[in-house]
Amino acid sequence: MPGLTQTRVRLTLSQKVKIIEESKKSDFSRKKICEEYSISKATISSILKDQKTHLENYDSAGTPGKHKTMRKPDFPEIESTLYEWFTKMTGLNVPVSGPMLIGKAKKLHSKSKYKNDEFLFSSGWLEGYRSI
Repeated sequence: MPGLTQTRVRLTLSQKVKIIEESKKSDFSRKKICEEYSISKATISSILKDQKTHLENYDSAGTPGKHKTMRKPDFPEIESTLYEWFTKMTGLNVPVSGPMLIGKAKKLHSKSKYKNDEFLFSSGWLEGYRSI
């Protein structure tokens, strides 16, 4: 139809998992899903093709409902060690602030195999780290 432009729809991880679960039902209809989510049949095919990845990410994500894309950490070892330190500190009832997290991340970075890589542990990095 002239004058109508289709807008891009980005599904959350929860929505993708819901589509995968619905696809396993006997009354699954691609047309019905297309209308419900305002997506194309190609999008459904892509979701179903990558269902293993979506299900793994859904199981491993802390709060999967609002994420639309899964971020891969720049320094996975540092971030996992930082998380272990954070849980240890909070377990000891030590309040951990943002600047403390950034300081610990910088310290871990300087002792890691990535120490020659330039990276700023900024407030933007902290926001992304916290949203995982």
